This record gives sequence, C-alpha cells and structure tokens, in this order.
Amino acid sequence: MKFLVRTAAVFAAIASLSACSSDDISKEQQLALFDRAPTKEELNGYYKQSITHISGNTHLHILVKRNYTSLDSLYADVEFSVRGYSFRIDREEEIPEEIMARFSHETKATAASQKTNEAYRSFYLKFAKQLAEQTICFGKRAVSSDRGEMRVSDPESIQKIIAANNGQVLGANTKGLKLKKIRVPVVDFRYSLSVPKVFVRLKCV
Repeated sequence: MKFLVRTAAVFAAIASLSACSSDDISKEQQLALFDRAPTKEELNGYYKQSITHISGNTHLHILVKRNYTSLDSLYADVEFSVRGYSFRIDREEEIPEEIMARFSHETKATAASQKTNEAYRSFYLKFAKQLAEQTICFGKRAVSSDRGEMRVSDPESIQKIIAANNGQVLGANTKGLKLKKIRVPVVDFRYSLSVPKVFVRLKCV
C-alpha cells in the first residue's frame, strides 16, 4: 500500500511538472531578463517576439533572434510582419509589454503598414536598432550588419541549382555552379510564404 501511495505521488509530481509552462516565471522575473545583457547561455537559441494589436484585425508581429552565420561576433535579425490575429507567447519568449510600450503606437502602426514600401528603409533600421539595444544587444550598440551576405537573384540560377540537386533548393550544393548573386541589403523587403516581411540584419558592438 505504501508503495502504491508513493508511486501515485511520483506520478502526480511528474504530471504537475509537465503542466508547468514558462509562464510559471513571474512578471518581475520576466522583466529582470531584459534589465541586463543576456548571458552566453541565453544567447544560444536567443528568440524573442511580440504581438501588438494595431487596429481591427491587424497585429504587428516582431521577432528578434540571433543570427548564427558567424560565431565570432554577435549578429541579430529583427523581423517585422503582420498577422490577422493575436496569439499567446510564453513569457520566456515574449518581449514584455513594458518594453514595447516605449515605442509609440504610431511607430508600431507604421511598421505594420509600410512593409512593402522601401522608402521606409531608414525607419525600419532605426526601429530595429532601438529594439535590439533593449533586448539581444543590451549594454551594446546595434549597428548594421557587416557580413555582406549574398543570395541567388535570378530564375536561371535557381534552375541550375534545382537541376544539379535533384530538385532540392534548401541546403543545396552550389559548388562549381556559375550563379548570379546579389548582396542582401541590411534592410530586406521581401516575401516569405507569400507574406510581406521586413528583415533587418544587425550586429551588436
């Protein structure tokens, strides 16, 4: 009987732990994560996001994450997009409302409405830098990335990649292929899965 009681207690404890989410951290603990520079461990897999209601069904989604192209320096990507709905974000991944409140509603509304307007390139760069300096780059300056990434730009080059890799594009071997490439801009206006987004590439210095 004692064994059964102990076994039941163990299973109850496991169930309790399984039911726990990152929301078990308090609001104060969440804010404390953004009141200092991220630790080395926290930078591994750094991924923070926010969802802000703008008006009607328009919600601004912002994602701040580490870019691992180079491990010698701290690079970050800030992504702006719009969702037609809100969704729940665990506190350990959420950029607190208190930080997002430092940016005016007009600023966030502009970020939501100008995702295809390249005339707003400097606007997105400034917004991304300010946000990065309060998150992943805390205690440092956020500047434009200096990595000079390149990407294939024309249909002919893409067809070469597909033909040489049995129809595969992602992770394809491009060695020996003569491809046309363009430099990826720091503020990159493009579509991802038919959704217009703005990607800003930064470096923490």
